[in-house]
Amino acid sequence: MAENELKELSKSAAEDTKSSAGDKYETGRDMINLEKEKVAENLAVSSKMKSLLSQIDPAIHLSKVRTGSLVRTEEEMFFISTSLGKITIDGEVIFAISPISPIAQVMLDLVIGDSFTFNEKKKSILDLS
Repeated sequence: MAENELKELSKSAAEDTKSSAGDKYETGRDMINLEKEKVAENLAVSSKMKSLLSQIDPAIHLSKVRTGSLVRTEEEMFFISTSLGKITIDGEVIFAISPISPIAQVMLDLVIGDSFTFNEKKKSILDLS
């Protein structure tokens, strides 16, 4: 999808012909180039996310919090994977967070029963899968 948009923007830039109003031409080309950069950046982020997610094997049971862990605390559930934010699955709210996020960094290597403090709130790991 982003690759197609990038191709279309490149095509549009190539077909853009210079009119008598040179500034209008330059502004149009600049806008297309800015849009191309934005699409390329989004494509790179998506590629990184896809790569990280492809490394997670849901069949492996993790005894410690790692990338790929689903961590349940008293109040929240966290899926340590990629930063997708709040998602709801079968009515259950799960926060998909990056392993480099501050809260994930605090939880890494902890096991069921361990406690941690984040934002001055104490939490305990109740379940890990």
